[in-house]
Amino acid sequence: MKIFLLGATGYIGGDLLYLLNKTHPEYEITVLVRDQDKAAIIAAEYPRVKIALGDNNSADVIAEEVVKADLIYHAANSADDVSSVQSISHALRKFSTDKSIHYIHTSGTGLLTHDAGPSQPRHGKIYNDITDIDDITSFPSAADHRNVDEIVLDLATAEPERIKTAIVCPAVIYGTGRGLVKRSSLAVPFIAADVLKRGAGIAPEGEWVWGNVHVEDLSRLTLSLMEIAATTNAASSTALWGKDAYYFVEAGESDWADIVRQVVHEAHEAGLIQSEEVKYLNKTDAVEQGGPVYAYFFTNSRSRGSRARELLDWEPVQVGIEGTIREAVMAEASKLGML
Repeated sequence: MKIFLLGATGYIGGDLLYLLNKTHPEYEITVLVRDQDKAAIIAAEYPRVKIALGDNNSADVIAEEVVKADLIYHAANSADDVSSVQSISHALRKFSTDKSIHYIHTSGTGLLTHDAGPSQPRHGKIYNDITDIDDITSFPSAADHRNVDEIVLDLATAEPERIKTAIVCPAVIYGTGRGLVKRSSLAVPFIAADVLKRGAGIAPEGEWVWGNVHVEDLSRLTLSLMEIAATTNAASSTALWGKDAYYFVEAGESDWADIVRQVVHEAHEAGLIQSEEVKYLNKTDAVEQGGPVYAYFFTNSRSRGSRARELLDWEPVQVGIEGTIREAVMAEASKLGML
């Protein structure tokens, strides 16, 4: 199988490339890389992997590689990058062939934050990616990631027998990745660095809950889809691919204030801060004191990934998010020169 992979030097795509190289050396993989320095890193570690130089705005390069591939995988800011997803869609529609082509698109459960705050109509709802699929596929365009998801959904209905799509929507991703360039996630390392710098935690008032999943468990799910795509008969299942093929990827869920408290506790236990002080703030004050990223911690995104569990026999096997917090704290302390 020939795979065109966007995001090989990122956190999600880098971990998947590691797993693909380890488990399926027979796959022919081409990766989109924006510069020669990163290309050299990939080539040194994975000499069988082919390099296509370009970025998400390189429409001609993307189109050329899409036409050659049996499967396209996108995790290079894919949830919000309209340009690259349009390039993939246009190429798939324009260059018609008799063979089936698979497109696995990485989005995110940020979609579910829409109207999910206290007193809003979607507050408290846990979305099941099978039983709630009609609701999930009809979110308004203003919802996070929705404008890009719509491009993929349109593609799914264009030629469903030839173009087979799947939208993989991870919740908060945690854990150290196995990629070559970017190996850390966003949320927990950000909280850890902020706690270490200010010597205390900032936590949101109220209850704000998101699902979460280890990056290695996410890669295993994506690999399962790729292995199915490589098997012609199995790949024809309408439940696996197409307009309803949303895969929420979660191993559980956590309250953001709990995460902050655990980060503070680990930092204090390690002697990196003097107390376990946590300041509980409203959104305005939290953003003012901690920066715009703190607005993220005043959202809810609750999901249940039934599709992967039922159709792929997938279950998370990695340690829960709580078991990775100390490692994240120590990694950020090292970056800050505190060790």
